[in-house]
Amino acid sequence: ERGGEWAVTLTTDKPAFFVWADAPGIRGVFSDNSFTLLPGRPKTIVFTKREGEKATLEDFRRRFELMHLRESYE
Repeated sequence: ERGGEWAVTLTTDKPAFFVWADAPGIRGVFSDNSFTLLPGRPKTIVFTKREGEKATLEDFRRRFELMHLRESYE
């Protein structure tokens, strides 16, 4: 955690297309969203809380969600 920013490093064993992250109920933005994640190429994204947001790192860990295109078919 860096002053209202939380970094998440993502890895995969299979290609994942149109990956997007969410943290429902926590106001803020991700540094990148809707990207391709490939094996052997870790991707770090940073979530920045909006000013005044009171959520903690533990709140973020509980609420963090990751989806990708294939999951949208199920």
